[in-house]
Amino acid sequence: MKKMYLLLAVFLVWATIFTGCADDSQTDLIDESNIEDNVQEEDDPAENNQEEDQNEEMKTDSGSFQGQADSNFIEIKISGVPDEIGIKTFMLSDEIKEKFGQLALQLDEEIRFNYYENENQQLVIVEIEKM
Repeated sequence: MKKMYLLLAVFLVWATIFTGCADDSQTDLIDESNIEDNVQEEDDPAENNQEEDQNEEMKTDSGSFQGQADSNFIEIKISGVPDEIGIKTFMLSDEIKEKFGQLALQLDEEIRFNYYENENQQLVIVEIEKM
C-alpha cells in the first residue's frame, strides 16, 4: 500500500510540473505579436520625438537678439515684456543651427521667430528671420 501512495504522489508531482510547463501556443502568439508591434514602434525614437515635437503648439514672437550662449542656445529680449522677465533663452532646432550663421545677427537686432515648448520645457526655435 505504501508503494501505491508513493507512486500516486510521484505521479501527482509529475502531473503538476508538466501542467505548469505546458505550451500555451495561443498565449505565445499573442505575446509575440505585441512584442513585435512594440519593437516596430520603437525602431527610431529620434523620429518619434521629432514628430511629437512638431505636434506641439507653435508660437510666433519677436524681439531683439541678445547673443548666442553656445551652438545650441541663443538669448532674445522679447518685445513688449518688462526688462526683468523679457530675456529668454531659446534652443535652436537642428535645421536652424545649420542656417543660423548665415543670418549674421548683431546685438540688439530685431528678429521674428516661431518656436514651441518641448517635453523638457525648453523653448525651441524652428524659424527665425530678421525684421
